[in-house]
Amino acid sequence: TNRLMTGNFNSPVVISPGTTQLFATGRGFSPAGFGELNAASAGDPALFRVLKARNRAAAVLSDLISTDFAGTNDFSHLLDPYDNPLFSTPEPEQLELERGIGGRTLRAAKDVARMIALGRNGLGLQRQIFFIGMGGFDTHGPQATDHPRLLRELSLTLGSLQQAVDSLGIADEVTLCTLTDFGRTLGNNGTGTDHAWAGHNLVVGGAVNGGQMIGRMPDLRLGGEDDTSSKGRMIPGLAIDQYLATLTSWFGLADSDAAQLF
Repeated sequence: TNRLMTGNFNSPVVISPGTTQLFATGRGFSPAGFGELNAASAGDPALFRVLKARNRAAAVLSDLISTDFAGTNDFSHLLDPYDNPLFSTPEPEQLELERGIGGRTLRAAKDVARMIALGRNGLGLQRQIFFIGMGGFDTHGPQATDHPRLLRELSLTLGSLQQAVDSLGIADEVTLCTLTDFGRTLGNNGTGTDHAWAGHNLVVGGAVNGGQMIGRMPDLRLGGEDDTSSKGRMIPGLAIDQYLATLTSWFGLADSDAAQLF
């Protein structure tokens, strides 16, 4: 979870890629019955009211995922750059890499695309925010082997998700962006890089005025004026809050409210 997905009246739903069932129903569990057991009662204390409301929402979501979501378009009629069905995991030989990519991020992106398609079909969902976690970038070593695989999967994920959005005819309504906890040193430690500060992010979408870099390229010399050390821990030129505030302005947040929100 992250702060961008938490509001006064909602909280994130966390699912694993490929999920079509929130509850295991093989032993007689009934999401509908679960919802009925959590019906509101006039005598409920405050904590019960909150928990029951969450449980009822979970029952509704379970029904949505197991029925409507399970039947959505899987975009397999579209092809990726390697002529595989979109969102599939290419073989290492196709990627020209010694080891293949994990594919979990691609699978998560496929679910996001299906959720976007589902949201357009009469559910009335607005201002949806989807977050895909992608680990593995803490490349203390061996970076020369791992980093190309990570970047290839990130590239395929962004490209495939944009291709799916294009096919739905809503490219101007969806913006993809990357976020990261921290950067990497520009200097190496022998087989990789260590924790650093600044980095770059990507913003993609039909509504994006693209083809440009926002901000100033730093002095890339180790120990230079933008380095906090001698290893290439670069000082950020833009704060993450500025970045997120720009994205939320696209959602309709007024500039006068940005300072309070962030």
